[in-house]
Amino acid sequence: ARGNSGPLVKCIEDLRVLGGIIVFFRNASVHEYGFDDHLLTRFAAGTEFVLGDPDRSELTPLLQALSEQRGWRFNNRMVAFLEKRLRIRVRDIESYLERVQLLSRLRSDKVNFSLLGDAL
Repeated sequence: ARGNSGPLVKCIEDLRVLGGIIVFFRNASVHEYGFDDHLLTRFAAGTEFVLGDPDRSELTPLLQALSEQRGWRFNNRMVAFLEKRLRIRVRDIESYLERVQLLSRLRSDKVNFSLLGDAL
């Protein structure tokens, strides 16, 4: 929020002084976040890498990695099921996995084919 950047600026400045690194992943320009000018000056010194959407060959390892981050293990059949149905955009895959997580919690159920299908 505008005017409330002090703690974040201090964290970034402390890391800079100590030689640390901070990495921000975002899907929009830094100017779209409404940061005040003080905080924007800290981002201006950084290096930016544009990450594109994966190609089809990267989908299997991506699904495995994102599912493992959430404490799941998708078997090969589950991955094949999802590869046929999901759009190959990181934002869409993340949104889908959030729906899977929500349904799993609401139903107090394990992640299985039924839940994967319902989350689509």
